[in-house]
Amino acid sequence: MKKALMILFLALVGMSLSTCTDKEPQKTDGTADSDTLDYEYADQVAVRGDCNGQPCVQIKLVYPHFQTDNTVSKMIMTDLDARLYQSFYTDNVLGSIEVLADSIYRAHQQIPNNSMAWTLNRSVDMLHMNNVITYSFTEISALGGAHPNTQVTLVNRDAETGLLLKMDDFLLDNAREKLMQKVETAFRNANNLSSDASLTEAGFWFEEGFKLPENYGLVDDGMLFYYNTYKVAPYAMGKTEFVIPYYELESVIRPMYITN
Repeated sequence: MKKALMILFLALVGMSLSTCTDKEPQKTDGTADSDTLDYEYADQVAVRGDCNGQPCVQIKLVYPHFQTDNTVSKMIMTDLDARLYQSFYTDNVLGSIEVLADSIYRAHQQIPNNSMAWTLNRSVDMLHMNNVITYSFTEISALGGAHPNTQVTLVNRDAETGLLLKMDDFLLDNAREKLMQKVETAFRNANNLSSDASLTEAGFWFEEGFKLPENYGLVDDGMLFYYNTYKVAPYAMGKTEFVIPYYELESVIRPMYITN
């Protein structure tokens, strides 16, 4: 068991930024189509405890470092700092990876005879940069529970103002019902369900009817929709994610957001 924990730790430390597999959606290459922002990916790692055959705590953060210094990049970094350094246990922003690691290590040490290695990986991927900037924040935690947990948050911002964009900002007038139909069809296809199959009998939590996910955003091929684990189904059923191509959204999404 100790040998296995050591192998896991070395694998996590050795991951390169370009090949990190913890992150869910695929990131861009750092070049914006409209030269909105230039960035490189950076990382930080903090370790607490002796990982040489002993249980320890490792925190890893991966995020964009912007070469472009403007209002939009500052707004994004303010948001990312709050997400990256937020306490795992409260809503407090701790300000650094070191303070974050200390807080988790204290929790680790409070469990008598704790023989498990704990890890927390947080990463940011820039998914789309045109007139909309879309990025994902992914948290993968293995902090003593029965299994690891992965949660993804998608964020959309206006590339000129940096302001957050909600679904109604993307939609044409009176198009929400049509979008719901398209998303439900794509959801069923992603889960190999026919158009007349019962979602609740299939194990999904849609007792009050189908609903859009909290997480959606623009990517190069269309609009990404992401249902996190536990949001609409038990853990064993996992996440559901899919992209609806832009050409299928032309009657739903405002033309300025359609990327050909």
